[in-house]
Amino acid sequence: MNKNIIFWQTYLNLENDFISISKVIFITDAPSGDSPSHQLDTYSPLIADLLVRICIEIESITKDLYKYYNGPKSKKGYLKFDYDCIPYLDNILHFDNKTVNVVASNMNLTQENHTKLLPFKIEKYQDSFYLKNYQAVKHNRYENLEKGNIESVLNALSALFLLNIYLKNEVFSTSLYGEKINMSFGSKVFCLDEPNGYQDILNVEKNVSSSSPYVINYTKESHKRLEEVKKKETTELVEYLLNLPYFKDDEFEKIVKKESPKWNRNKRFNYIYTYYKYYLSKIFDKNISYEEKKQTILNLLKDLIPIFYNENYNRISNLEEKELKNEIDSFSKSLSAKTSNMFSLEYRDLIFKLPCKIYIDTIPDNSF
Repeated sequence: MNKNIIFWQTYLNLENDFISISKVIFITDAPSGDSPSHQLDTYSPLIADLLVRICIEIESITKDLYKYYNGPKSKKGYLKFDYDCIPYLDNILHFDNKTVNVVASNMNLTQENHTKLLPFKIEKYQDSFYLKNYQAVKHNRYENLEKGNIESVLNALSALFLLNIYLKNEVFSTSLYGEKINMSFGSKVFCLDEPNGYQDILNVEKNVSSSSPYVINYTKESHKRLEEVKKKETTELVEYLLNLPYFKDDEFEKIVKKESPKWNRNKRFNYIYTYYKYYLSKIFDKNISYEEKKQTILNLLKDLIPIFYNENYNRISNLEEKELKNEIDSFSKSLSAKTSNMFSLEYRDLIFKLPCKIYIDTIPDNSF
């Protein structure tokens, strides 16, 4: 039998016990009357017992993960989960900033520190308040019963949820057009943040600052296909630009050489934008009438961005020469966006259709 299933079933049992408590105690962080205290401070022998049971599981899973990630043998002959295992695992998994969201519908929690939990966000894990409360209750329950409260249980349970996700280490197949993964994984209390890649999959990197333990990335075959299409469309773009006026000018190349170090991102867009800005400036340098200059620019806009042309024709037609010259930057950006899009249609279509994988970010990106 897969031991991960046993750990997960135990977690669900503990979560159900917590849900049972929430049915008889209204869990809220709203102050009670004139007192600053709230229901999260509620404690009882039953709640204290649940805290101990949850933290025993945390001890067990952290030691299991420690072995899975090849943690070194302890010189003392035994492992301490809070001194040995957690710091070692954090160096690999970077779970100190992983967020666990409270989504239980029967809990009235409004403060962010109660709805977006960071169970491992501490310099020394053994200093976490719920772990200190666990140790206090475990070693002297009578004297420390009030530390076995709902807030301690909620945070400890979120830590156990996150550790189980790492232990399960599930991989999902999808696409950006496909159905998103339910990040609660069957929990009725918690869910994780979505992987960053949903927003910027083409720039997925090993991002230790991500609030989700998962990343989304293309399969190796998808990456290969995207590179092929990108290369093809880039070649077509270059051939198109080579046939445009002034593109081969030495002066333009000098401008590119000067400006390109500033292009940290969107180099393709900035290159085309620089060209159109140079091209439109050259039109104004021509020894022709202002009306001819204006008509040349209008024709260019009409050919490349007819919608923009139709919407702005009357306004542009009534501009004075100085006013039109001030529009060069705006026109250049619009023309650049349109030209770039013309030669990335297949690429942008494939971005949303090609197969992707969602996986824990400790798996090498080339595993698929």
